[in-house]
Amino acid sequence: MWWMLAREVLRMRGTISREHPWEVMPDLYFYRDPEE
Repeated sequence: MWWMLAREVLRMRGTISREHPWEVMPDLYFYRDPEE
């Protein structure tokens, strides 16, 4: 969660652009049932 927040702060400051792709899939931070 902290990583996503820090990344958003960098975007707001203009350090990185919105077009820059994520290196890690965001949904990997949350538990998902393997049956879904």
